[in-house]
Amino acid sequence: MAEDRHRWGSQAVSGGRPRKLANALWLIVVSEITDWKAAEKPRCGKVAWLDGDAPIREKRMSWMSQAPVKRTWAQLLSRSRPLVLPGAYDALSGMLIEQAGFEAMVIGGFPLAGARYGLPDVGLVGLAEMAAGAQDIIRATNIPALVDADDGYGGVRSVTRTVRMYESVGVGALLLEDQANPKRCGHLPGKDVIGAEDMARKIRAAVAARNNRQLFVIARTDARAVHGLSEALRRAERYLGAGADGIFIEAPESVEELEAIGRAFDVPQVCNMLVGGRTPLLPTQVLHEMGFQMIVHGTTLIKRVARAIQLTLTELRCDELDYSGTEFLTLSEFLEVMSFGWRRFGKKELGTGL
Repeated sequence: MAEDRHRWGSQAVSGGRPRKLANALWLIVVSEITDWKAAEKPRCGKVAWLDGDAPIREKRMSWMSQAPVKRTWAQLLSRSRPLVLPGAYDALSGMLIEQAGFEAMVIGGFPLAGARYGLPDVGLVGLAEMAAGAQDIIRATNIPALVDADDGYGGVRSVTRTVRMYESVGVGALLLEDQANPKRCGHLPGKDVIGAEDMARKIRAAVAARNNRQLFVIARTDARAVHGLSEALRRAERYLGAGADGIFIEAPESVEELEAIGRAFDVPQVCNMLVGGRTPLLPTQVLHEMGFQMIVHGTTLIKRVARAIQLTLTELRCDELDYSGTEFLTLSEFLEVMSFGWRRFGKKELGTGL
């Protein structure tokens, strides 16, 4: 198996012109997930929102007709299949993630700061701003969210406030990291980490601050880039001892390092698939076999959407925009996407036929 895993070590970034707007923005493809037990296999393949000319309302899937009860994070992780977490950066992207059949999502600082405030992920957006963005997404959806809480926005007391605020927003899981200020995206150079015991105190504070015992606390360490993998593994062990429910070792740089991390702990672990980052991009099933239960695609959607917008604006500026085909949602199709979020209120309350 180890030899099979090594062949996935190169970054799977394709070259050439990105696909057109329909593929880039609206058709979400769930692929590369194989060899699960038949009873546990999720439905894979293209979501047929734009398949042919028939109205999308006639093709609505059964899970769109009634909002399910949100599962707890522990319930999502109790099954034998991986939990794939696309990154939501606004209410619309969160709704599309839910409509595509994903069971949960991640709300990260990188896409949220970029989409909502036009800022890079270098610690410029504070707790209140991040919580407001997360709240917009969570209110528009009915699936659990893992939210990036950065370093807790300060010391131990700030961590307590951060946990309470995100609990009030309704998050399912929270991610706390040991980066020192000024923090930045975990795949960028120049970052540093605080002392391991300082981070352990933050974890203990976060766990103690929970009013809802179902809130899942994940400890992230960025020590791999600063002190090496061995120190990152030692810190992860220490954070588990402080009460963390799960572990995230950010930015491993080879398949061998991923394998070492995956077999090091018998607790739920996060693996971050970042296009253009330091970590090899691997299929979901390969990562799950290594020992990772949560597969994060936090920036995948926003990067592809940004490229689609660039292409469309270039064509518009050059007066070469093609309005035919399935590169755009029709008005009725877009209203159908919007009405997905409204259905939980009921037609009578809305006074609308949507």
